[in-house]
Amino acid sequence: MSTTAADKIREKITQRRGNELLQKLEGLEAGVLTKSSNYDLSWHTTATKENSAYESKPTLLFPIDTSLEIICKKFEEFTKKHGAELLIQFEQPFVMKIKIREPESFIRSLYKNQRTKDLTIFKMHPDAVFEVQELEYDIKLFVVNKTI
Repeated sequence: MSTTAADKIREKITQRRGNELLQKLEGLEAGVLTKSSNYDLSWHTTATKENSAYESKPTLLFPIDTSLEIICKKFEEFTKKHGAELLIQFEQPFVMKIKIREPESFIRSLYKNQRTKDLTIFKMHPDAVFEVQELEYDIKLFVVNKTI
């Protein structure tokens, strides 16, 4: 089997997993899996790389056992400030383009179905990133807005 054929099979499997996840998510008005290449995410990618640096300073650092409530609250604040139409980083080459109806319900169902607290959400126009990084005992939360 050629590399191209294997890549196409992997992409189809990833697409199927993404579509299955979208069907399980609550709190959405709309959602679709789309290729990340359809968007200019260069600023967003740079921001997430900077967040991953060892010396990066998160917006918040808190214990993992209290994380869900804090993440829900901060995500609700994020959607109020930036709007409900977002992109969720999924497996390459895909992102989920979603419109949130109920932020808390969405976050809770996402975490229930993906089994990790790691999460990267992009907002375009205005550009912003909502990123959660799960550490061994703590959660790092980054909320980054593009300054012009």
